[in-house]
Amino acid sequence: MDHETRRTLQQQQAALSDVVKQMGVAAMQQRQAALAANQRKAIDAMTEVQGKLIDRAAAYTNLMLLGGYAGFFALWAGTRTSLPEKANIAVAALAGISLAIFIIFEIYKMVINARRFLNNRAFFTQSGTPEEFVQRLEEFKREEAKAPVAFLGIWIAALGGSIFTALLAFGLLSYNYFAVLFNMPRWPS
Repeated sequence: MDHETRRTLQQQQAALSDVVKQMGVAAMQQRQAALAANQRKAIDAMTEVQGKLIDRAAAYTNLMLLGGYAGFFALWAGTRTSLPEKANIAVAALAGISLAIFIIFEIYKMVINARRFLNNRAFFTQSGTPEEFVQRLEEFKREEAKAPVAFLGIWIAALGGSIFTALLAFGLLSYNYFAVLFNMPRWPS
């Protein structure tokens, strides 16, 4: 084989090697893009599931709290006259704080939801191509799925404060009921 042929073969071999490398890089990039897309889909699905679970938990908690408040106030109203004045005031203060935390949180949630509604309305009134609409719709779905998750910390704090003060009120009420039943000193008297 002459020198020119050998050099041409080496150039073709180098070019072929470059093509194979580029194909490998392209294949790697395509795999990474597919993995990233799958990861994003998984994250979106998990966020959506968590959001739905949080919404359901919040609805159940609200129902339980409202039932608890109704039962507590009915129980207390029927026996207030048997309790010392300071005990009645302490129970009222604790129950009032608990109820105030709950109501303030619900008002906060209502304002946040109203703002989200207004933002969503603006989203649907934008003009554009069908492709842009589908892209905005996907972004809208992702953002809506994230909303309950972002809300979780505030909900836990409000729930904890509301339940803690309600349990203190119930504990004080219960102690005084037992004090009346067993002729123990009432507190606070």
